[in-house]
Amino acid sequence: MANVSVEIDVSKAVAALAAISGAGMQTKLSAALTETALFGERTVVGFTPVRTGALRASIKANRLGPLGWKISSPLPYVGPVEFGSPPHIIRPRSGKFLRFQSGSGTVYARSVRHPGTRARRMFALSVPKIQAELTNIVARMLAR
Repeated sequence: MANVSVEIDVSKAVAALAAISGAGMQTKLSAALTETALFGERTVVGFTPVRTGALRASIKANRLGPLGWKISSPLPYVGPVEFGSPPHIIRPRSGKFLRFQSGSGTVYARSVRHPGTRARRMFALSVPKIQAELTNIVARMLAR
């Protein structure tokens, strides 16, 4: 499955700013990125569809380093939810039949034609909002 995540890393920008503004800039930018990453996590979660709640609960912002963050989910179905899936046939993994519940009771089938799913794009929809928030947070930080 496809890995889906949003990464924030401004280490090159920090090096340039540190030369201008001194070592305290890295501390300020680290705090700004932490705030942005947590905002980003909430934003992605807000765009995530809910069926059982497991996907929403799995989306976390994780620190990659002092100036890097990653917002992602370890669940194997995050890719098809983000990007969608084409129509496909589902076959049993073991045994001869699929078994599932329908409105009329228990159904057994050798295969099922899945119509595919539409892309939900919760990570892609979040990126512009995260970028705008990072700009706002850095502007507030620099105004102090």
